Amino acid sequence: MDEPEFNKLVVNHILLKTHPYSLLPKNVKQIVGSKEVWKNTVIKYSLKHQMRYSTNLVKQFALDERHYYHDLLRVSASNYMLYPYHLSDVLIKGLKKTPFKYYYEMFQDIMDKEKSYDSLPNFTAADGVRLLGIGRNQYIDIMNQCRQKSWLWNKKKSTIQKLLPTEPLTIDIDYWWIVKLGYVTEDNHRSAEEPQRVIINKLLQEGKNGIVAGYLPKRTVHELFRKKLIYLDIPIKDDDIIQVPPLEGFVMNRVLGDYFENLLYKIFVSLDERTTVSQVSNILQADINMVKHAISLYIRLGFAKKKSVDPLPDPSVVQKSDTKYHVSWYKSVHFIDDVNNKSTNNQLSTNSENQQKEFQKLIKDTYDKEVGNKRIAFIFDSTITAFLMMGNLGAGLKNHAVTLFEVGKLLDETVDDFLSELNKISINEHEEGEAQTYFEHAIALKNTINFLRFNIDCFVDNSDGRVDLFRCERLESLKASTVTRIFANNYALVVSMAPISSETKLISSCFPPHFGSSIPEINSFWFKLYMYSIAKNGLPSMLFPCGTRLKSLPIIFKYFNYFLLTSGNRDPVIIPVNNILPILNDNLLKSPVFLQGFSMESDRPDVKYVTFPITEEEKSELSQYDYGNTIIDLQEKLHLECSIGFFKLIKVKQYARYIYSDDDEYYEYEEYDDDDDFESDEEFDNVDDDISNNNNNDNDNDNDNDNDNDNEDNDSVNNNNNNILKEEWVPLEISFGIPLFDININESICNKIESLKLFEQNQLKKHSQNTRSLSIEFLDFINDQLNFPIEIESFSNSQNEPSTDGNSIPLPSNIVVFANSELSIL
Repeated sequence: MDEPEFNKLVVNHILLKTHPYSLLPKNVKQIVGSKEVWKNTVIKYSLKHQMRYSTNLVKQFALDERHYYHDLLRVSASNYMLYPYHLSDVLIKGLKKTPFKYYYEMFQDIMDKEKSYDSLPNFTAADGVRLLGIGRNQYIDIMNQCRQKSWLWNKKKSTIQKLLPTEPLTIDIDYWWIVKLGYVTEDNHRSAEEPQRVIINKLLQEGKNGIVAGYLPKRTVHELFRKKLIYLDIPIKDDDIIQVPPLEGFVMNRVLGDYFENLLYKIFVSLDERTTVSQVSNILQADINMVKHAISLYIRLGFAKKKSVDPLPDPSVVQKSDTKYHVSWYKSVHFIDDVNNKSTNNQLSTNSENQQKEFQKLIKDTYDKEVGNKRIAFIFDSTITAFLMMGNLGAGLKNHAVTLFEVGKLLDETVDDFLSELNKISINEHEEGEAQTYFEHAIALKNTINFLRFNIDCFVDNSDGRVDLFRCERLESLKASTVTRIFANNYALVVSMAPISSETKLISSCFPPHFGSSIPEINSFWFKLYMYSIAKNGLPSMLFPCGTRLKSLPIIFKYFNYFLLTSGNRDPVIIPVNNILPILNDNLLKSPVFLQGFSMESDRPDVKYVTFPITEEEKSELSQYDYGNTIIDLQEKLHLECSIGFFKLIKVKQYARYIYSDDDEYYEYEEYDDDDDFESDEEFDNVDDDISNNNNNDNDNDNDNDNDNDNEDNDSVNNNNNNILKEEWVPLEISFGIPLFDININESICNKIESLKLFEQNQLKKHSQNTRSLSIEFLDFINDQLNFPIEIESFSNSQNEPSTDGNSIPLPSNIVVFANSELSIL
């Protein structure tokens, strides 16, 4: 039985606290196998998911509770997982394993094994910095000192121990956290100072409930924490509101992918300042206790704040006898920081509040409507965060870029600060290449946010004018139904950037309306073929099923020196002719490949962009060009009148499109069975050698004919240079959404949204109808190219259900060719 099936069963039968093996349903027993297998699976799953012994099925199999928790810590540490804070009461009191000791031993182990700092997952590394003060630079420094001092192997471990801290750092503790008693011996009690003994005695009296930190002297609380005699609990209630500010101190190492880390990222992208903890749990369909545990960790690490906490009373107006809080918390820097932060936040949000008030008034005066409580969602991909981080655009942007990447979301509450950093960027006329790309994307992003936000001319019914940003790769971690609930509950409109990477699972829905690709298939090679077949114009293209093996390059690509190769769902890459055949065959072993003739002279041919919807004025202008009628016709047949995006055109030599007659063969190819083994490099080389030898023999036999043909071709090209070498613009692809790679194109589309009132209710209805029609017609086209039908789910069965399944792209079963303005199946 494979692990996914096991996990599914365990989730259903452990987390839901179902019966032991003897009472399992008969069909489940058949899948599981023996009782011993079931026992091992339950224990393994419980350890991996850090489950509490007393409340789960594991106690029926692991009879020794202490041994179970020892194993849990061992498995967690060996996989570099976070300390299980939700088990602190058991691990600290029962096993004397504090978070500090847990991370101390973990760091000692990876240093002893001389592993890289990057081997630590992101959240684990961040917690290690918080408690031990060991970040990347400190880790490298300790390792260098260790190598210098531990010239004898047997002294290595002791050297590491001397270089590691002996007690936890002084951490931030909020006044509303709960202080609980850890493992305290009689010696600890006797050696403690009098203020510390007083608190220890109070905690003994309170028992497991603990005491609010603000009721105790702050200095003494910190002293007891550094002595590892207390631990801290962060209470989270069902109706709490959580705020996620721009991340500071986040360590970007690697993603582990364990159950809790996955939940942390899911909650990150689901949190906002209008959704309670219980609502987040319902949206994610996750256990509320685990959601509370994850949120408490955010707060512990400083990545989130509890917005609904009662503030400390102002010490200037409150008498000491009127409050339970200890005076030390009023005098603390933490309290002063809270006041300063509140003042700073108020200053940052003043513009936003004024904008919203003015926006509300204008909406009332202009449309006689009240603003709603929903927002506009703008979806981007990881290229934007990469440009913001790598572009050296300003130190202030880094925290926002990290937040956009790791959290996958930036709420409107922090957009003002983000925009203030983007406003500092200006394009230097001397910038070129990659530097100019970074600057253009950042400025276009700023312009897009400003355009969508509080724009009276683009008012969306039931919206409040605010804009939240989402990274679509982070949304991939959520189920489609979860994305549905997030967008349906909180957003009146969804707008995507264009283009979005083909490797990204696209978000597609009818409600709320989405200005982007309506279904994932539109971001695949199928849509290019669909567009070419409608326009009867496009680059010479061939779609090969996985398993096809080519002996030579198809003749329709004869004159091309550069090719666009799209392997499966990946982004296309430009390949020169001297490498194309081996790369093509190598990719065909793993996935279908879409091959296009791209250019004859350069890997950077001339390109042109035409934005849509095309206005009547633009139609008259476009009709003067050869490609104009093609573009106008495509807009009509693809129902793009209420959509936004752009056509990308490429300039090619005309003769490169018409190079064979009906008598010509497209190519020579062979297929291999799934049983054939091409994994060995040696066998792969032999196959290539055979193909090469066959081609050489064929070339020898037809050498004279080939020379004659080549001479004829050369004469033809030279004699008819004016006609045959004529250049023309042909469509390459279509992208839906607002582009960020070019400021002028970005401005053109934004102007069309405003002038054509595309966000008005009537236009949105037309847009939804048009995208539905396009999707159904396009999926029908794909059906015609396949030997088996595909299910049209997104728009026939569940119109309100978005799809994030990037693996749903239908795979070809035949070779599909577009050449000479015709589409054919071989």
